[in-house]
This record gives sequence, structure tokens and C-alpha cells, in this order.
Amino acid sequence: CGWDQQVFEETKRRVHDYMTGPEVGFKQSSVNFVPLSGFSGENMLERKEPKLSWWTGPTLVEALDQLPPPPRPSSTAPLRLCVSDVYRSGANTCLSGKVVSGTISVGQKVLLQPSNEQTTVKSLQL
Repeated sequence: CGWDQQVFEETKRRVHDYMTGPEVGFKQSSVNFVPLSGFSGENMLERKEPKLSWWTGPTLVEALDQLPPPPRPSSTAPLRLCVSDVYRSGANTCLSGKVVSGTISVGQKVLLQPSNEQTTVKSLQL
């Protein structure tokens, strides 16, 4: 790999125009570029190649670490559980799913929809 800065800048300009254009629609401020080689691993974790000395920006891992964390839903919001599976064993029923918002704890009374049935959480497993 030649690590030519002019080739990188031209490629960056063309990809940036596409990413921020009407085809994709990302905000200009949210599109960043890092020169790297997936084949050799150059500039992913660390910079070793002397021909890449013109790059003073972050490595890929550093750039990813700088991204802001996604907003988390409020834990004070009502419980919403996306049910992915239901297991039945005799008189017991076990739900498997992902908590989308709110919190859940043992002993908590929950209202199941659309059946409008109230039940109590007996146990939790991760």
C-alpha cells in the first residue's frame, strides 16, 4: 500500500459527497474518515508504517472510542418488554425477551397486553 495522502483525500472527498448526499443523507459533522489497511491492520490499533506519517488523526479504535454513546431510555419510563419466546411447563409460563424501557424486578406486578392480564414476576434470569 502506497499510503499516498492525495489518493486518500480524493477518495475521502468522493465518499464524503456520497455519504452526505441525497442517496444516504448523513449529516456532514457525523461522517469521519480514518486511513487504514484491513489486510495488514495498519492504523487500526496503532500506527507503524512510516509512509503514514502524514496522518495525525486517530487510529480506528481511537476514533470509535470518541463516538458519543447512544441515548438510553429513561429507567423511570413504564416497563416495555419485547417478548421473543414463550415457554410453558405445566402450570408455569416463562417469557423470554428484551427490556426496551423501564425496569423489572422480582415481585413486581406487571400488566400483560393485549390480554389485559395482571401477573407477578417470580424470577429473573440473565
